[in-house]
Amino acid sequence: MKHEEHFTRLTRDVPEEAPLDKAHFNVLAKRCDECLFTENKIVSPERADALTQEALANDGFFVCHKATLCGIVVGCHGFFDQHNTPPTAIAKAFGFVRFIKEERLKAIAGRTRWKSNLINPQEGDEHE
Repeated sequence: MKHEEHFTRLTRDVPEEAPLDKAHFNVLAKRCDECLFTENKIVSPERADALTQEALANDGFFVCHKATLCGIVVGCHGFFDQHNTPPTAIAKAFGFVRFIKEERLKAIAGRTRWKSNLINPQEGDEHE
């Protein structure tokens, strides 16, 4: 099965511009360039393993760090691909997975001054 066909089967038809909501399990559409599950991860292999084990022990999921910088909860695509925890399994089974493009994170972050500065600092902006 092609990757795109798999995604289509997991998701319901939700317009890309629709607001993020808690009715869907939001996952980054592809692994980011610093994904915990790639060689480019921003933490040590030991820390990556500890974060993964913590998510698995809690029957949870790992939140993409780039989404965290934007102030939203979006699951890490690498974790989603490699692990099947209760939240991910239920979302997959019922078609509640929604894949969010990284560009969308940047657009969301741009709506709030403080959070957008974490990604794109601008001279003269103050953090409260």
